[in-house]
Amino acid sequence: ANQWQGLPKNGYSYWLREMVSGIPVMLESSNYIIPFYYKDWDIVISTAPIDIMLGYKFGKLQYRSLRFDYKVDEQWENDSYGTINLPQHEKYIRKANFKILHRQESEHNFIQYQEPVEPGKPWDEDNKPMYPINTEENNKIFDKYLKEICKTNTLPTGRLGLFKYLDMDKAIQLSFDMVKLVENYLSLSPIKRYNLIKHIRNKY
Repeated sequence: ANQWQGLPKNGYSYWLREMVSGIPVMLESSNYIIPFYYKDWDIVISTAPIDIMLGYKFGKLQYRSLRFDYKVDEQWENDSYGTINLPQHEKYIRKANFKILHRQESEHNFIQYQEPVEPGKPWDEDNKPMYPINTEENNKIFDKYLKEICKTNTLPTGRLGLFKYLDMDKAIQLSFDMVKLVENYLSLSPIKRYNLIKHIRNKY
């Protein structure tokens, strides 16, 4: 585990709002299915699932997912830990106590139970793509999607765009690595884009 870990003091929403302060932002402007490369924009940076962006042209990529149940004021075994794995539990694999994780001053425990969802089930509100399953077959499919999207002005990134599990610190680091690529994207050939994205992805 990393020596230093934490959450933004005022939460991720506040942190992200501050990061884009002064930059025009459009929300709910697309269903993110290609044709996604708007002619109105020089470059589109997308964290949407790459297979959905291209209309499942080469098939569906597989993810593991979790379903969440919430409890209030259940007993918590150890206040030194914000999450506890449950390897022997018949239904849940982990539970998290948000009072501890967020260092909240509260007399209540707010506990989330995490239940694994069978891979390959259709995505819905209770079953979202979370953990890419990097089998040889899935990675071949991803490679086809990456080559295809590099022919457009859309740059995929993040866990779903790159079909790669990324902890938050790695996701931020990867984003910094992509700055030069973003700056030069329009001047690069599709194969050069593909090779640079692959190189950055493979670092993590």
